Amino acid sequence: KEILKRKLETAKLVIHNLYASRSLKPENLQEWSEGVKASILSAETVQTLLGVDGNISRYLYGKFSSFNESPFYFERREYYPPPDPVNALLSLSFSIFYSIMHPIVLSAGFDPYLGFFHAKRGRHAVLCSDVMEIVRPKLAEFVFNALNDGFFEKGDFSKDKGGVFLKTEALKAFIKLFSDVVIHNRNDYFFSEVVSFLNWLKAKVKSG
Repeated sequence: KEILKRKLETAKLVIHNLYASRSLKPENLQEWSEGVKASILSAETVQTLLGVDGNISRYLYGKFSSFNESPFYFERREYYPPPDPVNALLSLSFSIFYSIMHPIVLSAGFDPYLGFFHAKRGRHAVLCSDVMEIVRPKLAEFVFNALNDGFFEKGDFSKDKGGVFLKTEALKAFIKLFSDVVIHNRNDYFFSEVVSFLNWLKAKVKSG
């Protein structure tokens, strides 16, 4: 529940930024967030919480779709494999951040493979996926900002094995942008949120 409460706050911030950057006021954001928070608090199973998580994601991506000013069409989140450039960039961003989470979770004293929200699949480090949910809205914001700023062109992508992927040179440029904006973020937003949650979790474990 704590993960989703924090993710909800991140999503609210991102949506507020979307509107504020265009000198607009978000409509019904407070009412929506209060309803979602009530659903989180009343949820009694992980399955119910996963449903709430889906609600947050659909609402957020709907807002991104409405404010999408790039030449790349985006309707909804899809993956395995990503069918369009927007989903390709979202999947890539999430994958990179997931890989960075592994040493951070380890250094906090937790086993990356023992989570409590996502289902474990093979060698999936589920706790890394659990923790990154908190900043997933900010990672999505990073992708849509890059698209709206014209960082990518249609020629930067290719189709392969039923999916869409970045070409080599565009991939190098994207990784540099990710490093500059996310990894070396001057406000340290992404990692400070993760570390804050891990410290909260550590205190919870110690207190029993």
